[in-house]
Amino acid sequence: MKIVKITKSNVEAALELNEELALFEKRFDKKSKVDDQMRRESRKTFEKKMKERNSLGLLVEQDGEYVAFLTGWIMRKNVWRTNIGYLCNLYVRPAYRRKGLARLLVKEFEKWLKSRKVRYTELSVYPGNDVAIKAWSVMGFKPCMLNMTKEI
Repeated sequence: MKIVKITKSNVEAALELNEELALFEKRFDKKSKVDDQMRRESRKTFEKKMKERNSLGLLVEQDGEYVAFLTGWIMRKNVWRTNIGYLCNLYVRPAYRRKGLARLLVKEFEKWLKSRKVRYTELSVYPGNDVAIKAWSVMGFKPCMLNMTKEI
């Protein structure tokens, strides 16, 4: 097992895992779409974030294939809450779950954040995704803010 940064040479694998994540998330979010526009926007975002100093993308390589990924960055939320790490995406293929890969990726992300003097990280999780909520809780995350959505 090896953790590597997302680069031009492996971005296709990251995009494939990102699409698997998007398909998984559709069960929690009716607005979520997996289509050509989503693929183009994802590619643009990945390519942009790969170049930013305050962004990190990681892949787990195991058994000769990429089986998990994480993306995150340092953001400035507002004047009184600055330099917050944001864990944007984390996905592990089903066959590789419950083997500690998510925890390894999070630890690597936290190590990267600490090296940049960031003390807090946050993430978003769908309310119905009980397995993820439990996993995040076990890793020390606690509810802080509830995002709400309304169709208009």
